[in-house]
Amino acid sequence: MQIHKIKVNTTMDIYEDNLNYLSYFNELNNKLIKDTLEAGDVQNNTTNVKAAMTHWRMVTTHESYQDLIKIIIPKLTLCEDIKAVQGGYPSFACGEMWGAVYKKGQYTDEHKHNSAFSFTYYAKAEKGCAPLIFTKPGFKKFQPETGSLLFWRGDYHHLVPPEETDNLRIVIAGNVGYHYGETTKILKTKVL
Repeated sequence: MQIHKIKVNTTMDIYEDNLNYLSYFNELNNKLIKDTLEAGDVQNNTTNVKAAMTHWRMVTTHESYQDLIKIIIPKLTLCEDIKAVQGGYPSFACGEMWGAVYKKGQYTDEHKHNSAFSFTYYAKAEKGCAPLIFTKPGFKKFQPETGSLLFWRGDYHHLVPPEETDNLRIVIAGNVGYHYGETTKILKTKVL
């Protein structure tokens, strides 16, 4: 067996938007915060997130999360060069979507996701809150604010350093993958 190590240059695409332009922004954002806080911590620091974290499938149980993914997926299709596959375009599916509530001192360990795309939406991010830091394949630090939306390829490594403020930092995160069949009940959205 041979191992070939080849150095390559690559581009790391991270898409950034802020949803505060939506006419119903405050209503949606307040509902996301309420649903996330009410769902509470069910992970007990057993994941990379060392903060209060909801269950993994909030998108299947909460209308506010479903409303958010219906905003995110069309944005993804506008930014990503989606190629036709077998005579048609793929759909996207989001089966994992969760909330996290960070208090002072809480953080997320470096990790990556096993998905085509991942995202974070900041329902509450006060000035000076902990940033989101990408570490591989390149380095980039994002300072979020309330309404910030970021999405990227799921294999990018990222982390959140310890929260230094006394304010809550409330994040909705999730994974989006390609969906080619009708055999699952995962929320689907067609390419526009």
